[in-house]
Amino acid sequence: MVVSLLKLTYNELVDQLEDDDRIIVWTCNDCVRYCGFGGREAMDALADRLEGDGYHVLRRELVGISCNRGLVRSRMTHPTLKDAFKEATVIIPLVCSEGYETVHYVFKNVRVIEMTETFGLGVYSEETGMRLNWPLAETGLFASVEGISLGDLATERGLHTGPMVEPRKP
Repeated sequence: MVVSLLKLTYNELVDQLEDDDRIIVWTCNDCVRYCGFGGREAMDALADRLEGDGYHVLRRELVGISCNRGLVRSRMTHPTLKDAFKEATVIIPLVCSEGYETVHYVFKNVRVIEMTETFGLGVYSEETGMRLNWPLAETGLFASVEGISLGDLATERGLHTGPMVEPRKP
């Protein structure tokens, strides 16, 4: 799985929003879910917080993987989705760097906020959580079987683990 961390805190995110923005909160339901900041629960928590703070969230968009250009492009043309994407002024993608590039490429007329930094490939287990095992060359990190925890990686790089906001308690 792809290992990514959040670049922005919630406050840093809202500093990039305008009061009249029409927002789509977008996330994958794969790698970033295991990184702790993506998936339905994290998407809903962020959208709920934005709405509670007075922002206009048009849509919550959960896709299997955002690095698939065809899957992302289908949102633009789907009869029940295309109007929301035409109306949107901002997409907040809780995705890896490749997912961000894909969403940004497909939705050229919408501001897409870059939320994450991607470090390479990792392995998730119930015992240790997500760990970075095979870093991208540009990170300057070394591959290892035991990997680097997301918490250690976030501390080292000055980034953030997920979720961006805590989900509401039932």
